[in-house]
Formats: sequence, structure tokens, C-alpha cells
Amino acid sequence: MKKITFLAIALMAFGFGAQAQTFSEGVYVLNEGAFGANNASISFISEAGVLQNDVYAGANNNNVLGDTAQSMGFNGDYAYVILNASNKVEIVNASTLVHVADVTTGLDNPRHIAFFGTNAYVSCWGNGADATDDYIAVIDLTNNTVISTIPVAEGPEKLLQYNGLLFVAHKGGYGFGNTVTVVNAFNNTITDTLTVGDVPTSLAVVDDILLVLCEGKPDWADEETDGSLFGFDVSDLDFDLLGAIPFEEGQHPTNLQANGEDIYYTIESAVYRALGSDDGLPTEPFIVLEEQDVYGVYGFAIIDDKIYVGDAVDYVSAGKVLVYDIDGELLDDYTVGFLPNGFYEAPDATTGVKDIAALNVSVYPNPTSDVLYVNTTDAASVTIYDLAGRTVTSVNYTNSGINVSGLQKGTYLVEVVAGNAKTVKKVVIQ
Repeated sequence: MKKITFLAIALMAFGFGAQAQTFSEGVYVLNEGAFGANNASISFISEAGVLQNDVYAGANNNNVLGDTAQSMGFNGDYAYVILNASNKVEIVNASTLVHVADVTTGLDNPRHIAFFGTNAYVSCWGNGADATDDYIAVIDLTNNTVISTIPVAEGPEKLLQYNGLLFVAHKGGYGFGNTVTVVNAFNNTITDTLTVGDVPTSLAVVDDILLVLCEGKPDWADEETDGSLFGFDVSDLDFDLLGAIPFEEGQHPTNLQANGEDIYYTIESAVYRALGSDDGLPTEPFIVLEEQDVYGVYGFAIIDDKIYVGDAVDYVSAGKVLVYDIDGELLDDYTVGFLPNGFYEAPDATTGVKDIAALNVSVYPNPTSDVLYVNTTDAASVTIYDLAGRTVTSVNYTNSGINVSGLQKGTYLVEVVAGNAKTVKKVVIQ
């Protein structure tokens, strides 16, 4: 038994989490799950076309992800899953999906996430019945806590960070919005409000032009309005309106995606494509899908010249994913979790791989029960892993050391990285 334990530690010292599967060169499918059912999940489709379902549960001892996975974001080595009904951000290793931490305080009805510097920004509806309590939660990524909030108009949804500007689309929550808030992410202040069409649902930037796709009010609203596409110059802080293109009567576009200079969007159960060289919006669908329930396409993305479509089916059965090539030819279809609402590129196998030299430092005292120190004068980052390969803490090292008093007793692996050098030490917490 001692020999096996030593071998496991040795393997982990070189590979970190040799026991955990690494997901790369493929696409994560975020399955929203039914509201209140606590059955959100993540699927993975490899570049070779192999599907694995419930990969978060598989990486975390069959623990559940949470209730109503709204969206997902990536920053550095980590992925952030926004769980709306759980009022939580679940933070995982982007390559293994192993749990790292979570944010459970300061989030009320969270929706989407964006990043700038050492902060994350999460749009929150607050109480959906209250049009005055909506906000953007600002999360300090060094300690994963909400440090402030930015009050905004009702129904903040999609976020897009571009050159230090945070654009917030106000779809409207339980109402109908028609604005985009502009936040200066350097000081977290609102600098402008852009008026657009009814129900702005998607954002993209192409050649310094902010595109805002607006669904329009649906036919069951008091007054139905048609969809529209707005363009703003975001090369400076004037945000000049370049134009607004109306859609045909009764059309309610959504799911805007940019692929180079081309844009894609969906209307009901069809995909439309506008080439960068086109003079206007297309009049005919690019891909005609099988009818997809009353709300049409549930999830949509273009990743590495493949088109991913999420089908909610009947909202009580397992969802489906259809994959097309960039020419619109169906490549494959999959059965995934409930309500597939998002697609996200997994890290490349080479992401983060560096020419790492040996780092000659020591960590002390060892064993320890309080504070752990590193004998270095260089700027260094320190990550502590448990023996299952899970990250338990990750900090930029200071002379005050690392407080480990909150860790459970046991053996841990401590990775110290300074510049282009790295070392791994085994430490016992008493």
C-alpha cells in the first residue's frame, strides 16, 4: 500500500491529477437542466466526434453541478459556471472540470459572466419581480468573493468585454428592455447608455463595430415589435450609431455569432448567415432545421468552423445537439443532457505549456499547521493540490506566507512557479 501511495504522489508531481481526465480539443456542452430539479450537467464532444455526458459529475465524485446552468465563461486556467437557481458560480479547472472553488454570497439570480484584469463581472436580475434591484456583481478573482456591485437597469443579460469596456445588454428580465449599458472596467463606473431595439439578446464586436441583435417584443406581448440589428463604432468613447437594420415583420432573431467578418443568427428553427461582403441581411435561411419546439433553437455557437445547435426537444426529455460544417452540411447529432443552452471550446492540449526549468526553492515549515512560507525573493505563484489533483488554493506569493490553517490534515502537493521555472514540493498539513 505504501508503494502504491508513493507512486501516485510521484505521478501527480509530474502530471497533477493523473487520476483525472483531461478534456482538450473539443467542445463543452452546457446543459441547463430543469429549473428546481438540480440536474444541470456538462457534456463533452471531442474533436474526433466522441460524446461523453455528465463529465462534471465524473470529475467530482458524482457530485451534482447545481440548479439551472445559465452560462459558462473561461479565464486563464479556470472555467466559471453560472448556476441561476443555485445563486452560485461554480469554479472548476478548465481542462479537468475538477472543482476548485465557488462563489455563493452576493449573487441573486445570476445570468452571465465576463472578465477584465483580476475581476469577473456577473449580471444579476435580483428579484425578478422588482425592476429596480438589478446589478452587476464584481468578483475579485484572487479570493473569489463579491467585492462590489454596479446597479443597472432591469434585466441585464449578456456581457461583452472589449478593450476595458463592459457592454451589458438589457433584455429586460420579466419585462422588455431596449438599452446597452457601458461600464468602464478600469474603475467600474457606468460611462454611457446606448438605446437599441426592443429586447437586445446578443452582442458581438467585428472590426471595432459593436453589433447588438434585438429580438423585438414577441407576439404575446401587449404590442409585438420586430427584431433589429444595431451597429456602434467602439473604436473610441463616442459610440457613434452606424446604423440600424430592421428585420421583416414578425421576425424575432436571436443567438448572434460572429465568425470572422461573417455573422450568424437564428430565427425560430432556422440558421441565417450574412457574409461580410453582403449588402444587407439574408432573405433565405442558411440551414433549415427540424422544428424545435415553441422557442426554436435553444443553444447556438460557431467553434473552429463548426456550427453547434442545441435542441431542447420537449423540455422534459434529454436534449439534442446537431453539428454542421461551415458550409451547412450536417456532420453528426448527439443526445446530451436536459436543455443544452451553450457551447464552449475546451482548452487546447498545448494551452499553458511552457519551457519550464527547475526552480530551486524550498517550502517551510514542513509539516505545518498554520502558515506556509517559500524561500524566494522573486515574484511567484503558488498552487496547492490535494492528492486527487484538485486545486485547494492558488495565490500570488507574498512575504506573509500562505495561511493553510483551514485545510484538512493530510498530504498536499505545492507547485511554485516563478517566471519560467517551476518546482513541486510535498507538504504535510497537521
